[in-house]
Amino acid sequence: MKRSIFLGALIGGVIAMVWSMLSWTVLPWYNTQFKQFKDSEQVSDLVREQVEGGGIYMLPGCCGDCKSKEAEAEWKKNYARGPIMFAAVTPEGGKFDMVRNIIIQFVTLFVVAFLISYILSEFKPDSRYGERLFSVVVIGLIIAILTAIPLWNWFKFPAGYTIIAFCDAIIMWFLAGLGIAKFAHPAPAPASKPKKKKK
Repeated sequence: MKRSIFLGALIGGVIAMVWSMLSWTVLPWYNTQFKQFKDSEQVSDLVREQVEGGGIYMLPGCCGDCKSKEAEAEWKKNYARGPIMFAAVTPEGGKFDMVRNIIIQFVTLFVVAFLISYILSEFKPDSRYGERLFSVVVIGLIIAILTAIPLWNWFKFPAGYTIIAFCDAIIMWFLAGLGIAKFAHPAPAPASKPKKKKK
């Protein structure tokens, strides 16, 4: 494994992790999007009563279960009336482990930075720093589009949250790209051997 790939992944992963922590704990933008139920205890009791084990739950239920035109019409009526909800439910609860979550988050970001570093290592030997940085930003843009837009499109995530998540991903991979593009560079082109002069 090329040393530059590992360095790019490590530096990029650390930068992305630092930004992620700042984005969620210091900047106020995500907090503006999270709302509370009027009576959380009542909602919790109702959820525990209504669910059958942990999993993804939707309101109204997925229309994949609609087996007739009447059922589909009823689903569309409920969808139009609301509420619309997409939720990951763990009814039995669990211990919140910040250390474990941080480790998993860093490993995830390190793997992504490693893959990006590998891509940059395959560039032409004469590629410039700006070109490599631009490529990382484009990859970040792809990540942002594929993570933020589908949630808004299919599951009605608010536009404000979508914009924040989109910008968050772009900023993260731009900052990480500053380090990745610096260290994850292609190997220099081999020096051409001088031609032997004919006697």
